[in-house]
Order: sequence, then structure tokens, then C-alpha cells
Amino acid sequence: MFGILKFSKLDDKYEQYYKKHFFDEYCYNYVKFEGIVFREYFEIIANQIQKIDIKEDGVFVCSFLKSGTTWTQEMIWCIANDLNLTTTQQPLPKDFHF
Repeated sequence: MFGILKFSKLDDKYEQYYKKHFFDEYCYNYVKFEGIVFREYFEIIANQIQKIDIKEDGVFVCSFLKSGTTWTQEMIWCIANDLNLTTTQQPLPKDFHF
């Protein structure tokens, strides 16, 4: 396990630039970590990621939006559970943590 990540606020000049060019209804502020700019909510997520207990047989599904992520998750769940289709009746968030 790692320590808490230290994010910093952007300088006003950069903050205004990002708000002007990358603003949407879900993001109001930006933060910086080791020179890389992230949306502010990533600071919370990044520190939660640091606390994840990764198991030896764990599987990561990483994909772009609208590229078959849900289908892939269902397929992996079935393979990992010996095609026991009755266990796939529960919602995906219980099977896959985002």
C-alpha cells in the first residue's frame, strides 16, 4: 500500500484555460499531480485506488466508452465462475467494482 497522493491546485492562468476549453457540467475544477492535470474528482478516486486490496487472481477490465465493456465483464464473470449463469443475475456493480 502506498501513501496518500499529494495533488495541487492549478495556477489561475491554467485553471482559466482548462475551464474555458474543457468545461462540462461534471467538472468545475482541475488539480495537478507530478505535472499532469486531472479533473478534481480524480483526487478522491486516486486515493481510493491506493487502498484496493488486489488479489492474485484478480482481473482488470480497462476499456474506452462504448467499446463492449459490459459484454466483456459479463464474459469474464461467466468464465471465472465456470459458466454458472445463475450467478450472473445480480447487477454488474456487485461483480465488478468501478
